[in-house]
Amino acid sequence: MAKKDKKHKQPIQAIQMEQLVQDTAYALNAFSSSGTDELLNLLGLSRQQVYSAVMSDDEVDSCREDIVSALLSSNWRLFGAETDDTQMDKLYQCVRRNLPSIAEQVVVAKLCGYAVARLVYAQDEDGFVSLKQVISRHDELDKYTPKFGKLIYNGQNGEEETETTYTHLFLNNKATSKNPAGEMAMVRIYPAVMLRKEGWRYAYQFAQRYAQPMLITKTDGDKNEAARKTHTVKNGGAAAIGIEEEMKLLQNTADGAFFRQLEQMANARIQKSILGRVKTSELQTGSRSAQQVESESEKNRIGAYLLLLADAVQKVVDALMDLNAVYHQPIKVKGALWFEYETEIKPDTNRAERDKKYLESGNLELTEQYYTDILGFEPEHFKIKQNQDSVKADTTLSLNLSGNQNDFKQPESQLSADQQIMQPKIHAILSALASSENFNEFNEKLNNLDLSVGDQILIDKLVWQNSQAWLDGAGSLKGSQ
Repeated sequence: MAKKDKKHKQPIQAIQMEQLVQDTAYALNAFSSSGTDELLNLLGLSRQQVYSAVMSDDEVDSCREDIVSALLSSNWRLFGAETDDTQMDKLYQCVRRNLPSIAEQVVVAKLCGYAVARLVYAQDEDGFVSLKQVISRHDELDKYTPKFGKLIYNGQNGEEETETTYTHLFLNNKATSKNPAGEMAMVRIYPAVMLRKEGWRYAYQFAQRYAQPMLITKTDGDKNEAARKTHTVKNGGAAAIGIEEEMKLLQNTADGAFFRQLEQMANARIQKSILGRVKTSELQTGSRSAQQVESESEKNRIGAYLLLLADAVQKVVDALMDLNAVYHQPIKVKGALWFEYETEIKPDTNRAERDKKYLESGNLELTEQYYTDILGFEPEHFKIKQNQDSVKADTTLSLNLSGNQNDFKQPESQLSADQQIMQPKIHAILSALASSENFNEFNEKLNNLDLSVGDQILIDKLVWQNSQAWLDGAGSLKGSQ
């Protein structure tokens, strides 16, 4: 009888925690690399179902609130030429009152591809038509179907076109001819949300099986009796053991850090998709420069939301102008009335260095149009300051030529011989200039001035200097012979 070959069992290799995290990240990346429609078909869910599942997550809701807060904290304005202050105040009140609801619709459009809201109007006591409420239709997105710029509503009466100028606010994000419903960014974070929701089940099984301490008993006697003693100690009792027996408690070092890493990875993916950056609390490692790059990325992402929000508010403003023209009175404005967000002027170091060199050359001056058209400053926000060097030079010259300076005389002890000779002449000329009303009078007084006073002192000094130089030269010549 042939002997059966013994099957050698291969030892089970322990899988590293980093490998498990990398495999999960690879699966999430592979899912996110597909298109919106392909991902929806893969999941077998509609946009409404994906939206309801994702928005119920607390991390997604936290990111949504951060986006809405950033949108509401941005500065905006309504501007137009020759407007009426009373009408503009009412328009400002309408926009400011409904801006939070409109911002919510912008977030829905960005995440879900499109958003629909019902606009409810009301007339004030003076007859002004204002926007009373913006009612979201995010819970009925499956009933609305965008088709080539139109919005079709599939209700009890069948398909009918929805009016999107006055009664409904329709926002679309990155719509194409192939995908008129827009790009649904939310479907890409659906696996990360499901990982956060279902991960606790596996974590509970792990904790139940591995994270509890283990009580081990060693004995050469009756094993059943040893097991009974072990259970007694485990349940809070006491047991007596022999000298050769041993009982010890082992604490498992596995604390479930793997699930913490998976949760951080899912949170980072959600935050990166919605906010454009990962929050500092979810980073294991990082640097200051990396955080600055992430902050710039978040600002760019907020800028994309602001563009869509400005378009949505502009639609509301245009509707209010048309309705007031029909049911009340036209909004007074020359041309169009625009809504925009005020952009922060960022310093351009290269341009500043170039302008500084041009100004230091003294051959160039920057005009007010340069600051408004090129640098983007508002005319009421700045004043052009005159060059300080030229102001100082002009002031010095004017002080020297003014009559108030004629009374000042420097003490003679501080003057050199040349200054003592020239000072009376300069004072005489300045006095003649100060007392003259025109150039002809000054020229006449200048011709009558006697500036020869003190010249004899200068002549005597020059004769003495020349004589002294001749004597020094003659003495050196005699010494050399």
